[in-house]
Order: sequence, then C-alpha cells, then structure tokens
Amino acid sequence: MLPLFDLASCVLTVCTPDIATLQATKELLDQARDLHFPSDRLQVVLNKEGVTADISADDVAATLKRKLF
Repeated sequence: MLPLFDLASCVLTVCTPDIATLQATKELLDQARDLHFPSDRLQVVLNKEGVTADISADDVAATLKRKLF
C-alpha cells in the first residue's frame, strides 16, 4: 500500500470510537510518521460518533493527537 500512499494527494482513514480501532489507527499514524509521510496528507474521519457514550470525538482527537476530518 505504500506506493499508493505516495501517489495519493490525500489519504482518508476511517476510525470508530472503540478501543481496538483507536489502537489500530494510532499504529497507522505512528508508522506513517516513521516513514516521513506528510501528516497533512493523512486525515482521520470519525464514523459512528455518538452511537455509544463511552468515547467522545474529543477523546478520539486527544488520543490520536490530531484534529478529526
């Protein structure tokens, strides 16, 4: 998938507010950073926000240390 990332002008990754998905998304963001992929070209989209009261959008943004798209 790395060649596709390089060709893309913007990569959207969909995240849901649950622990497993947050861990996987954080790992993806860490790997992208380690590979020097421009962070402005990788956006996180939050899906199913508000379905459960466990994890809010603000909690997701704080955990991932970035704004949500």
